[in-house]
Amino acid sequence: MKRYLIAFAVMVLSLPAVAVDYDDFVPYRYILNWNDEFDGLSLGADWTHEVQPSGWVNNELQNYVNGSYNGQRVTEVSDGTLKITARKIDGKIYSGRLYAKVSQGWKYGYFEARIKLPKGRGTWPAFWMMPCNNNFSTNPWPHCGEIDIMEEVGYSPGNVSATVHCTKYNNGNTSIEHGTKYVSTAESDFHIYGCEWTENVLNFYVDGDLILSYKNDGEGKDSWPFDVPFYPILNLAWGGSWGGAQGVDESALPATMEVDYMRVYKMRGTNLSFGGKKLDYEGNSTFSQVLDLVQGRTYLAYGDTALNSDNWYYDTDFFVRESDGKYTFRGVSGKYRLTADFNDFAFKLQALDDEAATLTYNTTDGSGAIWVIGANSSIGKRYFVQGNDGGWSVDRALCMAQTSQGIYKMTLTVGEQLNKDRVNFKFFHQAGWGGEFTSNGTSKITTDSKVFGIGTGTNGYDNGNIFLRAGNTLNNGDSYRFTIDATTPANVKLSVEKVDLINAIEKIPYRTSDEDDVYYTIEGLRVNAPLRPGIYIHSGKKIVVK
Repeated sequence: MKRYLIAFAVMVLSLPAVAVDYDDFVPYRYILNWNDEFDGLSLGADWTHEVQPSGWVNNELQNYVNGSYNGQRVTEVSDGTLKITARKIDGKIYSGRLYAKVSQGWKYGYFEARIKLPKGRGTWPAFWMMPCNNNFSTNPWPHCGEIDIMEEVGYSPGNVSATVHCTKYNNGNTSIEHGTKYVSTAESDFHIYGCEWTENVLNFYVDGDLILSYKNDGEGKDSWPFDVPFYPILNLAWGGSWGGAQGVDESALPATMEVDYMRVYKMRGTNLSFGGKKLDYEGNSTFSQVLDLVQGRTYLAYGDTALNSDNWYYDTDFFVRESDGKYTFRGVSGKYRLTADFNDFAFKLQALDDEAATLTYNTTDGSGAIWVIGANSSIGKRYFVQGNDGGWSVDRALCMAQTSQGIYKMTLTVGEQLNKDRVNFKFFHQAGWGGEFTSNGTSKITTDSKVFGIGTGTNGYDNGNIFLRAGNTLNNGDSYRFTIDATTPANVKLSVEKVDLINAIEKIPYRTSDEDDVYYTIEGLRVNAPLRPGIYIHSGKKIVVK
């Protein structure tokens, strides 16, 4: 059943033990804390059965029993999975509800189970969490909190959901507290349901796709009772207020919820920093901090080897990575939010006005910040615009690098940040729809580029939208630098040049051409002579070392 069993069969003669091949959906910087792979013949001591009669909660029809009734199992471990089965025995329905570490639980972490759901109208399987040792007389539900990682009802097969319950949000079915995803094979195949829980956010996933992000609003217990240990629950209900909302079909019995594994992860100890300032964990494998960055100053990224690896992405319009792994800042001095995103393995940067507010463009002198919005755009650049497939997202605007007063730069590589066939983005005063740069009006933008044009609203393109002129072809791997000259705010100029990424090195403010022993690789790394064979830039010229 488990993905690593084949490897085990091959390697068992040479290895005394086998490490589990954990899936790619676990957020970065989490390590395994507890798990049950259900490879034995029975449940371990960490599990507790709930025993309750029908009608105990939610008007459910099943009786929860301690593993079996009249010799028929409702919970069973066999063939590498846990099976929870709802059965009709002697005219009544019996099923199982299991708690993991019910008295201890966990506070924060990543919780995951791989489950195949049962079929049939009346089934109500769930993977969820409740607070440990809660006194419901003094801390009643929903004030105590409930974390529903996965639920499905049999009359709506494949529609799996995640829900948060608390005083402020309880069965409101709003996008704040409730998320859904249709999984066509939820009842015929295994899928992975997960929840990342930090002090700031609850993120819910189905097969790695985020379906709900519930954030701590800082207003206390009514909206965030999730600051005490919770224990995980696996159960299969029958009927009830939701599962039985469209009746039940007893011909579906016995119905089985099959669980391949349950795993609980904890966050690794971390000391990520940039320029000596700690990056705070935000959830979803991202770390960020507000920094005062100085043009020409070099900063050390510390705490994870990925930050200085060749696979880690950084925006060459904002930074140059030196041969020692440090980062030299190229933008104008100011306040920025730097985010280390371990999902994209990239630094992302936003210009700020203060600790929280994004910086906006000043129409008087052309200073401030210019933002870009396009289809599938994101803050920072690992991926920018790949076409219109995903729509335009204002909450993921790209901040251009201001390199001097009124001069803004953005370098996009075809096939990475720039789609070769569908060029469509626009410049704005702010990280939203405010203050569009158009071909006319108060923020007029023009270009002499023969490759890229600006829409007028009458030439087949929306006013201000950047497009690929007819007769031009973009090739994957080619890079283009878009430079906005806003030194005359009433008449902004856009220039576009095809560049080698190394060209960015030539314009670092503090660099001088008389650094006789300084060379740069074509990747932008600073190296010193003597040099290995390859292509280098020295004093603004290309040097080939054979």
